[in-house]
Amino acid sequence: MEQAFRQLAGHKACKVVRKSSIYETEPWGLEDQPQYLNQVIEVQTSLAPRNLLMLCHQIESDLNRQRQQAWGPRTLDIDILLYASVLIEDSDFHVPHKHLHERRFALVPLVELAPDVMIPGKGMTAEQLLLQCPDTRHVQILN
Repeated sequence: MEQAFRQLAGHKACKVVRKSSIYETEPWGLEDQPQYLNQVIEVQTSLAPRNLLMLCHQIESDLNRQRQQAWGPRTLDIDILLYASVLIEDSDFHVPHKHLHERRFALVPLVELAPDVMIPGKGMTAEQLLLQCPDTRHVQILN
């Protein structure tokens, strides 16, 4: 995670504004796997959303991310949860993240940084979505 953070922060088109605590979380999707670590990073960027996604995929590739099984074990997964107030609903790319409202492991660190941020297409803040989130998986701040 730290290597990915350094690559993102070191990119000329990205400026890290702040980052959440790191959380240990139960897996989502395939449950028979180790715990995950999750963190939300707020970035200012001049990159368009798809170009930012390409950068995230490049960082994953640079750090030897392998996409072997949907929701399966992985060493790194960088997602775009939000991009300002932009709403993108393409067949292969969704902003806000398609499952954001269903995943405590993403909402908890997002709420730490920006509880009042409005989630495009949902008409609610991140905190309101967390309060209504159907996911009951454990999310614990890592000391």
